[in-house]
Amino acid sequence: MGPALGGGDDGAERLPEMAKIWSMPIGPETADFLLSSEPWTRYRTRRDLLGEARGSDAVATDRVAMLEHPLVAQLVADVGDWPGPVIERHDKPRW
Repeated sequence: MGPALGGGDDGAERLPEMAKIWSMPIGPETADFLLSSEPWTRYRTRRDLLGEARGSDAVATDRVAMLEHPLVAQLVADVGDWPGPVIERHDKPRW
């Protein structure tokens, strides 16, 4: 079995190759495509791929749009106070 089929490869030897791929700059066409998408895609594109500062106007605008988006608001409402009460220690739950 090869690595893709569960042959014991934990991916550690591929990390340098993957880091090199992810550190490649994206092209303007790709950036434009991602920036024309949903607010969470725009926010992560600006922060992670384009390296824009957290305090920039565009990043702040996309972050607010992401947090105010109906799908995100519904997700937050569905999650509620998950995961519930905080436990003191892993071997001493409250309940």
